[in-house]
Amino acid sequence: MKNVKIIKETIWSFLTKGLTLILLFAINIILARKLGKETYGEWTFLFSIITIIALVSFMGINLSAKKFIAQYNGTKKVYAIIKSSLKLRILISLTFSVIIIIFHNSLAKLFLVPQYSQYILLASILVFFMGLVEYFKEVFTGLHDIKYNFMINITEYGFKIIFLILFFSWSVSIYEVIESYILASIISAICGLAVIWKLISKEKKNHYNEIWKYGLPLFLISIGFAISTEISTIMLGLLKNSGEVGIFAVAKQIIYYLPQISQAIIIGTMPIFAKLNEENKRELKAFFIKVLKINTWIFIPVTLFLIISSKFFIPLLFGVQYGEAWKVTMYLIPYMLIASYSAYFGAVLDYVGLAKKRAINLMVAILLSILLNFLLIPPLGAIGAAIATSCAPLPYFILNWIEVKKVLF
Repeated sequence: MKNVKIIKETIWSFLTKGLTLILLFAINIILARKLGKETYGEWTFLFSIITIIALVSFMGINLSAKKFIAQYNGTKKVYAIIKSSLKLRILISLTFSVIIIIFHNSLAKLFLVPQYSQYILLASILVFFMGLVEYFKEVFTGLHDIKYNFMINITEYGFKIIFLILFFSWSVSIYEVIESYILASIISAICGLAVIWKLISKEKKNHYNEIWKYGLPLFLISIGFAISTEISTIMLGLLKNSGEVGIFAVAKQIIYYLPQISQAIIIGTMPIFAKLNEENKRELKAFFIKVLKINTWIFIPVTLFLIISSKFFIPLLFGVQYGEAWKVTMYLIPYMLIASYSAYFGAVLDYVGLAKKRAINLMVAILLSILLNFLLIPPLGAIGAAIATSCAPLPYFILNWIEVKKVLF
């Protein structure tokens, strides 16, 4: 019965990630073609800032909630965990949104883009609802009920496309992009709340302390993840120009989201590691090795496809002005492969309560990323950013693998 459940949820996960990838590519093709290389570069730079702010605002609560929900799934305690974590999520997201409203000018200056202050002010609404939407995704992952992740993702990205097309028919600017994202996030958050409301409406117990306590190392991971994934874009914008950011952004959109294939497998399979013990350790070890082999067989053809065809499909889909992005894509392929395997290592460590170890390991990758970007971007531009992005996660990959071996092997 357990195997049937895993297969069922993995199928839902692949459907979710597969359609999400298609919609993400569609969104970025629309943005790249409509905005043009310079403005698309500006939007990518701005969205990297918004992403960092949003990930900081998550405060580790979403990931902590997922861990405890997976651990207590099937017990009455899970409802109290959901209710407590939802209250924390709303309170923290609201606090961060107010902070952004008050200090939006200072935040813009902090990132050396004072001209973006009004964009950041408007994004205060987006940050609030991004926190809720991502929270609901983690809740449904912890519950191992991925059909609701499918609903949330398709609603979010589907409505982004609808609103972008609608708003761009009137005017084309970054304001329309932010507004489209806000409305899509609001609709998705309402859908998520409607699903879990029946699970929490009668529960009175609270578990704020354990969720908050375990969320702290995950908060550090969120900050680290934000920096490690967005630092190349931000430093490229500061050290070069929007055109270089636009080229890098196209390659980034292709490469960064392909490890979501691994996430599809993780969502469908990894929650069982929250119940790891000495009795099932051998079984889960064999299962983990099998999953890594599946990942390998998936990414061999993906890698070959990118090497052979990216030179042709990138200008075809995104426009000839982004033709040089295929070269950047080649240098980002190692990042894709490292990220695809690191995702499994990170999932195991989070579910067995070793998020603090992962946070420490990530700090090494962040420092290396900043150093490499600083050295390579001035002479090499987008290609330098790609090389830095691919090299920086190597220590994180190795250190996490060592920790996983201690747990499972």
